[in-house]
Amino acid sequence: MAVKKKIKKIKWSDVISDSTETDIVYKSSGEFKQGEIISHNMFGLGLVVESLSNRVEVLFEDKSRTLIQNFMF
Repeated sequence: MAVKKKIKKIKWSDVISDSTETDIVYKSSGEFKQGEIISHNMFGLGLVVESLSNRVEVLFEDKSRTLIQNFMF
């Protein structure tokens, strides 16, 4: 019988309340790393859960959103 591993779900309120970091203002031209707290003008504070080449997955209070990054070359 396979043992199921419990995955701890990240709660927005826990992350934001425990954070001592200053939030970074989100800009589509910015670069964001996993674990950073960002401030979005429409969605509020969010936690960068995953950072990929042209998008970031951010956990906001209401739900997780994928934000597109427009890198300038």
